[in-house]
Amino acid sequence: MRYPIAVIRQSPFVFAVRIAIAEFIFSIVLIFVAASAAVQLYEQTDAADVVSFPLLLAFGITLVQTVIVFATFISWYYPVYRLAPAVILLHSSPFAQERTLVEAKAIGHVETSSRWLGRRLGYGTVLIEGRDGQLLAKLKNVHDPEVLAEQVRAMIQEETTLPALLNRPLPALIASGEGEFVEFKASLMWDYRKQSVNKELYEPVMKNLVGFMNGRGGLLLIGVDDEGTVLGIEPDLKTLRKPGVDGFENIFNVAFGNMVGMEYRPFVTLTFPTLDDKTICAIHVRPSTHPAYLQYQGKEEFYLRTGNSSNALSVSSAVQYVRSRFA
Repeated sequence: MRYPIAVIRQSPFVFAVRIAIAEFIFSIVLIFVAASAAVQLYEQTDAADVVSFPLLLAFGITLVQTVIVFATFISWYYPVYRLAPAVILLHSSPFAQERTLVEAKAIGHVETSSRWLGRRLGYGTVLIEGRDGQLLAKLKNVHDPEVLAEQVRAMIQEETTLPALLNRPLPALIASGEGEFVEFKASLMWDYRKQSVNKELYEPVMKNLVGFMNGRGGLLLIGVDDEGTVLGIEPDLKTLRKPGVDGFENIFNVAFGNMVGMEYRPFVTLTFPTLDDKTICAIHVRPSTHPAYLQYQGKEEFYLRTGNSSNALSVSSAVQYVRSRFA
């Protein structure tokens, strides 16, 4: 399924209308200035011998109009909204960082409104309400508001469908096996074949997390082998200096920070359910708002979850996907 990804700015007609209004106001001011006694007062000064009033006026008009156009352009260009998987982002000004405006899971209702001019020129406002009816966001003067509203509704549908899939009881999830949104790993670092710690096992775990983040998200279960046998993470826990799940999460965080980056950690949530008296690490992964890469052995690779595996994309394929997914 294609993501409803879009970068949304205000309609170009809004820019045109604002320019017209600003120029009209400036013209009125200019008429008053030209008709005032300021012209005669200027002609009596020494500056009039250097720069004539018409030339000074032309320079002033050019400067003011340049400022008007630039300021109007900035007021139109921002804010910028971006629809990413499970979240709507806002870039409010050239000096502000992009931030989360509203998460899809919090949206209850989406509607549009347009005034007379907007209906004729194809722009309006998208109103986003929470599940309790509270207004969460207002995307004003956007082009084709009905189309944008449908994209937001599609995003809500994807957000509610995926959690419904992953919120099934753990035995049922394991019994259904690996798939597009579920991955099993026997351990984080305990090598069952060598019967010793093997930190190279971090790589397949982090690779799949990156694949989920670049896709639609998913669930990775550590302590379950490929056949669905529950092994638990107890062999991992026994190797830790700080025993228990806190020590396990600390080790995970270090590996994640080194291989993916702690800026992506908010997209990953760890829980430690028990099944058959064995502890499992369940890693819930949200889609990231920016492309995630795996740093391993001096290489940087882009992974994407496709089917029941996470695969590295070639440079050209990764560039094309990033443009369509994160643009």
